[in-house]
Amino acid sequence: MQVVALTSFVDAGLVQRVLDGGAISYLLKDARPEKLTQAIRDALPRSRQHRQQRHAGVDPQGGRRRSDLTAREREVLALLAAGLSNNEIAERLT
Repeated sequence: MQVVALTSFVDAGLVQRVLDGGAISYLLKDARPEKLTQAIRDALPRSRQHRQQRHAGVDPQGGRRRSDLTAREREVLALLAAGLSNNEIAERLT
């Protein structure tokens, strides 16, 4: 499993501990959507990326994308952008 840390805390020591603990990325909640999308894609195993790209209308050989994010990813991102906490987002999505 790959871990992408998404937080509102800016602390160099915390960043280092998270990365030392195995996270592949550390992003702030106000990161640009493109950065968040790329971090999520980087965390996916290659075989899953290929399946997800096909599902999203992406030609794995570099064709055009219909959408950068799935509907669920857009929903989570909208809640993050609205300033909801992780617990609030989890409550809304369950």
